[in-house]
Amino acid sequence: MPTRYSEAYREVCLAIQRTVEQRIGRSLTPEEQLGIWNAGSLLMLEAVEHEILHTPSNADLPLLLQRNAVTFHERFTTALMQAKELIAHRKMFALLYGHRKRLEEAQTIYDLLTVTEQYPQYPT
Repeated sequence: MPTRYSEAYREVCLAIQRTVEQRIGRSLTPEEQLGIWNAGSLLMLEAVEHEILHTPSNADLPLLLQRNAVTFHERFTTALMQAKELIAHRKMFALLYGHRKRLEEAQTIYDLLTVTEQYPQYPT
C-alpha cells in the first residue's frame, strides 16, 4: 500500500494507462499519456477511468486522451505555480541547490507531487 499520495497517484495512472494500451493494442504517445497523468487528483483519475471504461469503441480512446491532455494542461500549469509557491512558502533550502530546475522540467502533476513531497517543511 502506498505511503505517499504521489505513489498512489502513480499506481492509478499506470493502471489506467495499461488498460488503455491493452484496449488499443499499442503504447500511448506522450501526448496521450498527459490525458491521464495530468488529471490532478485521485478523484479526477477515477472520472478518467470511468470515461475510458464506458467508451465503447477502442478507436475513440486516443482522441479522448488527447482531448483530456488539452483540458488538463491548465491544471498542470496551475499545479506548477502552486508547487513553486508551496516550496517558497516552506522556505525549502533544496531550491537553492538545483531543485527549482526539477520543477521547471516537470511535465506531469505526478512529477510535481514527487518534488513537493520529497522535502520536509522547514521551520520559519
